[in-house]
This record gives sequence, structure tokens and C-alpha cells, in this order.
Amino acid sequence: MPLSYLLAALPGLAPPARYGKPHGSPAVETAREPGTPLALRFTLPVLPPRDNPNLRVLAELLTRPGVRIALLAVLLVISGHFAGFTYIRPLMENVTHLSVGTISAILLGYGIGGFFGNFAGGWIAERSDRQAIVVGGSLIAVLAASLLLAGSSMVVTAVAVVLWGFTFGAFPVGFQTWIVRAAPDQAEGAGGLLVAAFQIAIARGAIGGGLLVDRIGALGGPAFAVATLTLGTLLTLRYGPRPARA
Repeated sequence: MPLSYLLAALPGLAPPARYGKPHGSPAVETAREPGTPLALRFTLPVLPPRDNPNLRVLAELLTRPGVRIALLAVLLVISGHFAGFTYIRPLMENVTHLSVGTISAILLGYGIGGFFGNFAGGWIAERSDRQAIVVGGSLIAVLAASLLLAGSSMVVTAVAVVLWGFTFGAFPVGFQTWIVRAAPDQAEGAGGLLVAAFQIAIARGAIGGGLLVDRIGALGGPAFAVATLTLGTLLTLRYGPRPARA
């Protein structure tokens, strides 16, 4: 899922910034929508089902402390990311005062950074999924804080957004590894819960970040990100999985 998501998103990051203003963002999203199934068709392998997850199995999984903690961490960390990134364009327009072309270039850098960050996150997660999430969450919280404090600087904003993309690549790999280790006997059911938690977190981040942006302006997104990413990172640091001792 992570690599396919990034491959599908990469070509669509810059065009909305360049063409969304004259034609409207919905038109841009509709135009790029057919690319998603094509990317999935050529990047996802065919995997036969091993488990038979049903509502009873999903309910049983939610009784496991390790699964609940992992899902709560997803809700906090991923909602923080999407609150910050969903409203990054208003920040670049109204706080940093960048042109549409510059915004497009920075968003393209975000996408490229995310592509390579996915591999870096996989490398870290092989050694410690907890470390991948903690390092990623800490770095994005710092980057969001830098936008709060120095978002008017083009250099700070450009570097922060590109590094944000690179760092976000570590999250999906780390969380997938964590949830599978938390429920190795029901990996598919746990993976389904993880996907559901991701979708809820995306909606929560977009809504929460939007409410803050309406109330305090374009810096509301990074403010929401700093708060929830910090909480999610601390939760993972305290209760996240640790490598088994030999």
C-alpha cells in the first residue's frame, strides 16, 4: 500500500497547485482519478487470502492492547500529518506569499521526497518499527513547528515541505509492521483495521485542521500537526513495540 500510494500521488501533487486556481480543484482531481487504478494494477501483486476476517474476528482484535495502542497512534500521527499537509497550500500562498509555479515545484519535491522516504522508512522499520514511527513523528513535528515560527521564509518553507514528504514515507511501513506484529495470527484482519484507522485519521485531520484554519488562519494546520504528532510520537515511544531480545 505505501509505495503504491506514493506512486499514484506523485504525478498528481503539482498539477492541482498549478491548474486548480483557474479550473478549480475538483476538476483537477477528477482528471487525475483514472490514474489511481492504473497505478494499483501495475504495482500491487496478486496475493491469495490466508485468513478469513469477519466482524467477530475484528471485534476480538480490538480487545488486544497492542492493536488498540497501534490504532490510537495511527489516529494521532496520521491526522496530524494530514491536517498539516492538507492546508499547506494556503500557508504557502498567504504566509510565505509564493507564486503558483513555486508552489508546484515545492509540492513536486514533496512527492519525490516521499517516494525515497518510503525506502528509508522500510530500512528503519526492518530494524525497529517503533523507531521508524518515533523518528518520523518527531521530525515532522519539528518541521511543522518551523512553519509556525518561520513560515514566512521561502527557504524554510521549501525545505520543511520537501523534508516532510521524505519523512512521511516512514510512517506507513512502520505502522504496517507494527500491526502485523501485534496480531500475527490475524494479519489480514489487523491490516483492515489499520486501513480503517488511516481513513478516519485522514478525515479527522482534514476536519480538525480546517476548523483551526478557519479560526486562526493558515497556520492552523501546522499547529494541529504539532499537537497531535507530539502526542502520537510520545505514545509510540512509551508503548510501541520493542525488538525481542535474543
